[in-house]
Amino acid sequence: MNSPAPSTFPFPYGVNQFTTMPWSFDEDLAHYARLGIEAMELCETKLHDDHDRAKTQLASVAGTGLPISSVQPLVRTVFPSETQPAPPVGVTGWPASAAAWS
Repeated sequence: MNSPAPSTFPFPYGVNQFTTMPWSFDEDLAHYARLGIEAMELCETKLHDDHDRAKTQLASVAGTGLPISSVQPLVRTVFPSETQPAPPVGVTGWPASAAAWS
């Protein structure tokens, strides 16, 4: 299959990794390149828990030439929200006042 032509948008066409669940981080990179995606929003939740493996994954992004347009951190908000009512397991530093929101 040939790669699609670059977009005619006045900006790079990017994809948020949340929209490609259940693909893994590595699958995202392979599919994005094949599909002609021009930028990606990296989601920390897709990085491996092992720090060395995560560093390797990040290095693999550089190898694709695909720019990272933004990052969705593991903790997306400092206060509870509908999509994240409590801090992820192992996350420290969640504001004490957050307990009042749950």
